[in-house]
Amino acid sequence: MKFPNVMWFLRSPVGLLCLTSGSAALFLCRAHHEVMTYVCGNDPMLYMRAARVVLHPDIYGREALIDALSFVAPGFPLLLAACMAVFGDLSAYWLNLVLLIVTAPVMWLLFNRIMRSPQAASVTVLGWLMIVMGGHHLSVPHMMYPFRETSRLLCVLLCYLLLFHGASTSRRWSLIGGGALLVLACGIREPSVLILPGALLGLGLLKQGRVERFRACAWTLLPFGVAAAVGLVVAMSLGIVGSAQMSAASYLLNHDVALERILKMLPWFPAQTGWIGLGLIVVGVVRSARRAPVMLAWFLLPAVLFFVFYAYMQMHIRYFLTAMVFLAPFAGYGVDGLVALMLSRIPGSVVRARAQIASVIVCFAIAGVSLANVTRDLNPWGPEVNRAEVRAWQNRVSALTPGPDGRVRIVLEQRCRYLEDLLLGYTDAELMDPKAIDQWGDNWAPAHYFKPLDRGALYATPQWLEHLKVFAHRSIASRHNLLPVASEHDAASIALGYGHFEQMEVRPWTIGPHSFSFTVPGQSDALLWLNMGVAEAEPRATVTLFSGDGAVALEHDIAGSGLSLVHIPAGLLPSGTGHGRLSGKGLLPINPVVDCRAFGDALFLDMGPERPLAANRLYPRLKPRSVDLFPLRLRYMHDLDFLAPDIYADSTVWLYARFHYNTAQENPFSVVCGRDNAAPLLRGIHPGVGTWNVPLPAAGALRMRLVRSSWPGDDTPLTLNGVEIWAEKSNRSE
Repeated sequence: MKFPNVMWFLRSPVGLLCLTSGSAALFLCRAHHEVMTYVCGNDPMLYMRAARVVLHPDIYGREALIDALSFVAPGFPLLLAACMAVFGDLSAYWLNLVLLIVTAPVMWLLFNRIMRSPQAASVTVLGWLMIVMGGHHLSVPHMMYPFRETSRLLCVLLCYLLLFHGASTSRRWSLIGGGALLVLACGIREPSVLILPGALLGLGLLKQGRVERFRACAWTLLPFGVAAAVGLVVAMSLGIVGSAQMSAASYLLNHDVALERILKMLPWFPAQTGWIGLGLIVVGVVRSARRAPVMLAWFLLPAVLFFVFYAYMQMHIRYFLTAMVFLAPFAGYGVDGLVALMLSRIPGSVVRARAQIASVIVCFAIAGVSLANVTRDLNPWGPEVNRAEVRAWQNRVSALTPGPDGRVRIVLEQRCRYLEDLLLGYTDAELMDPKAIDQWGDNWAPAHYFKPLDRGALYATPQWLEHLKVFAHRSIASRHNLLPVASEHDAASIALGYGHFEQMEVRPWTIGPHSFSFTVPGQSDALLWLNMGVAEAEPRATVTLFSGDGAVALEHDIAGSGLSLVHIPAGLLPSGTGHGRLSGKGLLPINPVVDCRAFGDALFLDMGPERPLAANRLYPRLKPRSVDLFPLRLRYMHDLDFLAPDIYADSTVWLYARFHYNTAQENPFSVVCGRDNAAPLLRGIHPGVGTWNVPLPAAGALRMRLVRSSWPGDDTPLTLNGVEIWAEKSNRSE
């Protein structure tokens, strides 16, 4: 008695709608659980910050509000703002899950109207889920996280549903509503305007007669005219004169580049769908041409237009996913066509009906197994950041000392994209640009800096983030005081996902005197390394060191910015903690100490992307005030000078340097090292990665150049990664 009920349920349109929507919702909830995180380090943070600006214009100001409404189409930031206002800021990462659950029945209703078959609609929806969600490991995050594709897709499907109803019943309000939803889709994602040609063409295929087609298209286009007029008035009232997205028009002239990208992206189709899926899409397209030509206008044409458009813009899997979203329904329609072909060969209506039910059960079973495998391989895109971590960081930021205007200001290393995501999306803190310190003004202090302590604190991809030119720590420490903040817990306890941070405070230099302390390395000669930064005016200061009883043990007048060395003779200061004072008439750093090293103990100055100090003054080729990262390379046609740091000593001290290098050269080669107007010193260098030691001149620059006779060409230069500097009492031959 149960079997007929099951057959009735699977044959009923309402039953298939419920079963398809329930299956889709179950898969979507499971997939969302697997990829769930509140931080991904990508575009969602910009949309969430724009939503916060819309919600709190009194905090951010009119200019920030205009930027939030114009840097992309304002529809999605406004949608996020409404969601966050009602359900809280964490709801942004749940919004698209709800929209996708709603999308499944809407998609079924649309396909059921177009295909006139509940079974075909169910198979098409299941096929769409399998191809779109299972094609690439980032497809689920792109559809689940606060990106714009999901909300745009729902608007387009609702638009098609209303247009189909309006074309079938000649009701103008359905056509106007469909046009309004398409306007909303364009307001969410600008390239949605490429759907308009297909939408109008589909209306032409559904309506009979030239006049009826013209009227249907006119009613559909009416909301576009209204939206253009309203948008113009709003833009004029807010003073919006353009959008960052308008620059996309310049890319549409890159025809050669677009053709090259199209050829490169063609293999992405079988990679996304598999060859079987691609074959089913072809079958579905052919079947649509015969039975449902409106599918070609509403899905195939937009897929082609999006594919070509984004070939002009950028090769990116997220943009390619837009084309796949509109192409994937043909796979399910192709499966339904093959099933219908096999059923047509079965004699007898009763047997054929039972076989049809069995085919639906088989399709659901295959889809269930396939989607279960998809969820098994899913992982969050980025660190696993939960609700508790977000709330902890919100509390930490709210407890920071604000500036004079009440805003909390934070400076971040550029590669800390995950922390940047959290701060932009869940707090109202202002992020200061470490590349534009000179433009901070005079009314910002204090600011706060979270120093990354491990690789987990940095963004993983793309690769260009590994080699950013500006390192925030180096930039800040060169112009302002960077002070550690005392905490009840270790610095490593400030965690976000897999990364850990140390909290520091940024304050401007002030007029001295400033007291500082350092560790004296035993009863031996030592060098005290001081960093005087890259101030606008060359600082002149007096360094005073005190003995254990508080008496003045050593005093030197130093001048100039950058690194300076103070010689501490053996026995002058007791081992342990030393104390000193920096005094002068100008602005001075509070704690200029870099390190204190015994003679023979080298200090490594990194010239790579991780270097914490602005060591540019050691290389006259570099601008002293610039903290940008320039690769230092030796070539046989150019000299490279190295200027030793200033040393202040009451006796003769010899400095030595050990340069770290790497090169792709396979044969031994030589470097000429020497000082000005002195005989050059020939040094043999081994290929690959290595070091060589050079005594530093007491005055003048050390000049280095590759020897021409030992170098095959200038296409494989020698790159300097860093230098170690140490001191000796005597001049020894190297």
